Amino acid sequence: MSLKRAERLFHLVSILRTGRGYTGRELANAVGVSQRTIYRDVVDLSTLVSIYYDEGYRLLSESFLANLTFTHEELLALKLGIQLQPLAEGSHFGGATLSALAKIDEQLNRRFHNAEGENEIITVHVKAYPLTKETVRALRVLESAIRARQTVELTYYSLSRGEINKRTVDPYNLTFRRHSWYLIGYCHLRRNVRIFRLDRIHSAKLILRKFEKPPGFSVEEFFADTWEVFAPTPKEEVVLRFDSDAEPIAKPVLEARGKFRQDRSRKGLVFEGRVPLTDEFCRWLLTLGRAVEVLEPRELREKVAAKHQEAAALYTPARDKPLG
Repeated sequence: MSLKRAERLFHLVSILRTGRGYTGRELANAVGVSQRTIYRDVVDLSTLVSIYYDEGYRLLSESFLANLTFTHEELLALKLGIQLQPLAEGSHFGGATLSALAKIDEQLNRRFHNAEGENEIITVHVKAYPLTKETVRALRVLESAIRARQTVELTYYSLSRGEINKRTVDPYNLTFRRHSWYLIGYCHLRRNVRIFRLDRIHSAKLILRKFEKPPGFSVEEFFADTWEVFAPTPKEEVVLRFDSDAEPIAKPVLEARGKFRQDRSRKGLVFEGRVPLTDEFCRWLLTLGRAVEVLEPRELREKVAAKHQEAAALYTPARDKPLG
């Protein structure tokens, strides 16, 4: 999965400490970024540790790393970073996560024992949907397939079609987003890179077929043009009017995607920008209720209006009948 930069650099050092040489592609795949990004990371790391290339990138000396120490704030940052990764119980990462957290807590308690409870000043909770045994089994198969660059056959429930079908997929990455695990891979049926939600995978089995991951494939870049999770779609121009009460919600989400201007007539804001018009974006608009009005495009305005009308129809007097 893709890691934030500071965490990614730390992870790269941990990988290089194993002693073997790693190619740029291997390092890029390990942390979920492009090879171009890895080359920049290696340059930055070389200012802190000695890195050389001999059939792959290697560390020149372990002496510096053996004496690494962390400040109180750095240990807390590491702990929060690990807590932000809701790793599956059935994954081999689950045990490693618990082990790492235990070691960090031991360091915090031993070195700062006088500051009772200080390491609990900030906590992080990321809600993850419960995983079934089938999902855990699929996760294990997919982890192995990604490492071995081996194609898999999925029995998958398509929510949009309401049916179960077989998919042959070259698995690229596993990522956790919006409460769930997702597989990113090349779907041979659709002939494109697609996203598969793990709790909709009924089974996964390895196929005796190898694949090559596209050079420079990056999870960060793949999701750059999405709203949240859905596969990237072309962005379109939208114009939205927000009530003043919605400003604290709308601005942080949209200001990187366009421009806001004051709407003096309505005492609110008008947003003009480009966003992917997926069902995810439409659902986000619906959560804001009457605090947002779609001005353009017309198709989106009509779609949001129809959804509101369907919801309002549930509460008409004709439907107010006693239960039972």
